[in-house]
Amino acid sequence: MTRLPLECGVTVIAAHIGLGRPHWPVIWRNLSRNPATFDPDYHRLLEKLEQHDNLYADLSAILTPLKARALRHLAEQSHIHHKLLFGTDYPVPYTLLFNTYDLSLKTRLQISTIDNPFDAYHAAITEYFPADSPIYTNYKKVLHLATATEKASF
Repeated sequence: MTRLPLECGVTVIAAHIGLGRPHWPVIWRNLSRNPATFDPDYHRLLEKLEQHDNLYADLSAILTPLKARALRHLAEQSHIHHKLLFGTDYPVPYTLLFNTYDLSLKTRLQISTIDNPFDAYHAAITEYFPADSPIYTNYKKVLHLATATEKASF
């Protein structure tokens, strides 16, 4: 579905990083943090991000239970961080206490005390992608807002 727009030079943003389709009837796969159990679309997207300069993926809704399990794996894929876009998908609800990502209970409790849902979401994401990660500034490339100096560093 992305082949033609990518070949034509259209900038494509893959929403939700290719995660989220439940695995039926093998329900335990929905909670596994083992990358081998992630959606095939997720792995195809990671490959395509390396192949196409005009393809990006957003992290919106990544804290929902079926998607959050991939956070550690995605954070370790530093070679594609320049192609990821921070996003929240607010007001989609998410939970910090009962989720599949690997933050300690102490960290999850600490983040859950943050009243503002945007700030809490950002605090959770920065546990995987520090504040200096390009995921927070890549939007400039997509929207053509980058300065000449910034473009040279891409």
